[in-house]
Amino acid sequence: MNRPLNQIFSDFGLQMGVLEALLTNERISEQAITQAIQQAAAQVEISEFGDVDDGERYLDFDEVETLLQRLGAALGGLEVSQSDLDTIRTMHFDGGNEIYMLLEEQAGEAFEMSGDFDTGGESMIYNVNAFDGIESLTNLESLNLDGHGYSKVTRDVRPLSKLKSLTRVEQLGDRATHRETLSHLTHLS
Repeated sequence: MNRPLNQIFSDFGLQMGVLEALLTNERISEQAITQAIQQAAAQVEISEFGDVDDGERYLDFDEVETLLQRLGAALGGLEVSQSDLDTIRTMHFDGGNEIYMLLEEQAGEAFEMSGDFDTGGESMIYNVNAFDGIESLTNLESLNLDGHGYSKVTRDVRPLSKLKSLTRVEQLGDRATHRETLSHLTHLS
């Protein structure tokens, strides 16, 4: 049975990481992602954003992030199966991930403002702030949170303790805080 991604994972950053892994594993197509972004872009009235100077629209960084989040929310509606999720063995949250580039490229094309949407995948909107739903990744072995997954803020890591295949977590943050909860891990950095 397929379910929308946002009904499994509540956190936008985590959804983006799952989509990256599914793209890598060829369980979701670039075309499906592009289509979802384009459909969402068609619902946005760009004239609500930015300033126009000499006939060209300019957006500030906050407006770019707002639009990226709005378009990215459409990706949460993409449906995945448990067998798709079962293919994910490793996840990493590097700013150069393909999913971030696809979102930014498609946003730029949709609004005919390609340069304005290029954050290089380094926007804070991609950060992982919660792990709710991660227990659906039953075969996840390695989680590298460097980049958008790392946080100095202590997050609830209890959902990670449900992942029996998980042996490696990198860049989680305060290791001492998480040591007891994640005692089954052979590598925690």
